[in-house]
Amino acid sequence: MTQKVRVGLPRGLLYHEYGRAWEKFFEGLGAAVIVSGETTKKMLDTGGRQDWRLLLICSGTGGRCD
Repeated sequence: MTQKVRVGLPRGLLYHEYGRAWEKFFEGLGAAVIVSGETTKKMLDTGGRQDWRLLLICSGTGGRCD
């Protein structure tokens, strides 16, 4: 028995403009498409803190953060 490939799509990054096209694309390839849930205020607050920490870490490396 083979498992179906699963592809996760985040609801950010222009999802509302192109999301359906990406869903159709991956479904056409035989993949199961999973779309993330709605963004909450808690997610935004947490993400903002994470981005700030990453900025501080990267700034101490001469701008490289890979």
